Amino acid sequence: MQDWLDDLKQAGVLGVAARLGLRQKKQRLEPCPVCNAERSGADKRPTVGVRRDNKGWKCHSCGATGDAVDLASFALIGCKAGRAGEDFRKIRAWWLEDGPGLSWEPTQYEVSRPPAEELHKVLRACRRPNEVNLPALPGFLAKRGFDPNKVAAGVLPPQTWSGWFGIDWWPRLWAEQFPLVIPAFTGTGKLVSMHGRSIDDSATRKTTWPKGHDSGGLLFADSRYARPMLRNQPTDADTLLVVEGLTDYLWAVQTAPPRCAIIGIASGSAAALKLPKWPKNLKFYVGCDPDAAGDAYAVKVAEALSPHTCRRLPLHIL
Repeated sequence: MQDWLDDLKQAGVLGVAARLGLRQKKQRLEPCPVCNAERSGADKRPTVGVRRDNKGWKCHSCGATGDAVDLASFALIGCKAGRAGEDFRKIRAWWLEDGPGLSWEPTQYEVSRPPAEELHKVLRACRRPNEVNLPALPGFLAKRGFDPNKVAAGVLPPQTWSGWFGIDWWPRLWAEQFPLVIPAFTGTGKLVSMHGRSIDDSATRKTTWPKGHDSGGLLFADSRYARPMLRNQPTDADTLLVVEGLTDYLWAVQTAPPRCAIIGIASGSAAALKLPKWPKNLKFYVGCDPDAAGDAYAVKVAEALSPHTCRRLPLHIL
């Protein structure tokens, strides 16, 4: 095993937390690097409890858990990293930045998400596509085979543009340029962000995330099956299909067979699939294109879902 990884594990959860600049009191840490929650005055439990052996932790707010490596991974890249690849190299570079040991000055690394109240306000302003009069919208949906009565996305209608909310992370111009939006969730089903899509095919920028905030570790999840599943709530789904990106997610939700949960992963967020406690006897599929990019994507999803068997499914046969 690498010397730096041995050193990180020897430092344990509390040592990594000190380097991250998290607040500590005995076996307690705040805020959670996954959901950013802090303990309320009425809650006597720690937001993040640390095991007495200093080798594990758990957030009592969002349910995220892991070891010292996972704590660094969530704080730095927004999701659990596999024990190889680019994300793991980022953790190594961070850990070795000032040399081994526990003598660093605390540095704050926090996953940044839009304020919850503002995020909910924007999402509440959305309307169904069949309720909005946007000249470019019908053509955009028809070209991709989306039924405006069924597509799982909201639209920021023109009447909201003139009286926009003054939100710096989603300015008025973005409300006009990226009117099609879908909510984004952590791997434990917490609503923390949203993703926007332009409906102008000539636009140089097709999609966007909230300005100044992180998008790592986020998933798109259908409301009937996938969101309850992420929150460890019962459903009658027997299949999970994972696809990449906003457009494939919307298409899969509209065309999937009954009892099939749909999850879309944002770029670089496949590792977030390690967080949920997947139901027993669930069948796993990854939908992707039959090319080199699809091969790489399928491998990342399969690694994240291991040890479950994940079968590859070309999207066009749904």
